[in-house]
Amino acid sequence: MRVNAVAYQWGWEFDYPGTPIRIVGETGHVPTLVLPAGRIVQVSLSTRDVIHSFWVPALRYKRDAIPKVLGRFDIVVPPGEHPGGCALFCGLHHAEMRFEVRGVGAAAWAAFLERGGPQ
Repeated sequence: MRVNAVAYQWGWEFDYPGTPIRIVGETGHVPTLVLPAGRIVQVSLSTRDVIHSFWVPALRYKRDAIPKVLGRFDIVVPPGEHPGGCALFCGLHHAEMRFEVRGVGAAAWAAFLERGGPQ
């Protein structure tokens, strides 16, 4: 399982390679990265502009996104909802760079893929 996470001032985009699923955060909309709970997921992390940080405090997980550098990491997410955000001050609207990671069971994961994303 792979996911691309792209940071930008001031939001996040999550793409699921091999599927049409693309989740984009916008002002007033916190994007949710849905992942299969308990499975290893490889995340490719990049940024379109300045240094950002993919930070999920409840998971004790933080990785920096550095311009012109493609970062990769593996993550295993437990079931449930885990708020996240950018942990590096990246500009005026830094506080709006929030996202959520949601770990779901096998049936919910299959349904997410079948319907082509969140609904």
